[in-house]
Amino acid sequence: MSVGKNLFIVTGASRGFGQAIAEVLSDTILKKSADDSKVILLARNYEGLKHTEAIIRKKIKLNITIDNLCCDLSKPEEVEAIIPKMLVSPVISFDNIYFFNNAGCIGDVSKSLIDYNNYPEIQNYFNTNVVSAILIISKVCNYYYNVKKYVIQISSLAAIKPLRYSGLYCCAKASMDMFMKSLNFDIPCIRTLNYAPGPMDTDMAKELLCNSGDNETKKIFENLYNDKKIIDPRDSAKKLITLLEQDKFLSGSHIDFYEI
Repeated sequence: MSVGKNLFIVTGASRGFGQAIAEVLSDTILKKSADDSKVILLARNYEGLKHTEAIIRKKIKLNITIDNLCCDLSKPEEVEAIIPKMLVSPVISFDNIYFFNNAGCIGDVSKSLIDYNNYPEIQNYFNTNVVSAILIISKVCNYYYNVKKYVIQISSLAAIKPLRYSGLYCCAKASMDMFMKSLNFDIPCIRTLNYAPGPMDTDMAKELLCNSGDNETKKIFENLYNDKKIIDPRDSAKKLITLLEQDKFLSGSHIDFYEI
């Protein structure tokens, strides 16, 4: 990662891994950034965003701007309204842009794929996890066309290996993995990465532990917690930021926590 005037965008930043990314950035590259760098945090929960902002402010003394943007990614009208707030006008000359696409949801893990037979439910899921992400990333990359860009998709093992009773989640992650590969293929100067952060101690893990329709999945997460092998989100975020700082990864690739 280059020292300079940087723009950081983190979606799903109000809790969990998005908040961990923001915290680790504050300990590393954000501290090296120039004054007038900017951080944009996006999520549905404003109080959570303010807490993430407080974490950043406590760690750094730079003259940076932090914008907290609330948006329900399942609602196209909210996404269309929030995008202009992510595009600094007139265009400020940033040295680098780092876009962490972390927002998303796992869906109803008590259902198998054939239980999803309601069109609005399926549409809302893919709006949240795929459609809105593609639109926002495309708009940001096009607007800041001449700035060096890193776009990081928070992926999952589920992008390449099915997870029972999480079929929509698997489909969405696989779709976004291919989007990132294709984005780099179309525009090679955009550095893209699919990062699978491993099984972390987040609300998503607890949802799978308690409510999965598959008993084997429940047992896997029960063992992870009992054996203290569940991953601290900050530990995974540290690996991700180190990977970016070294900047030697193959653009468009899928890299798992356990591969680093």
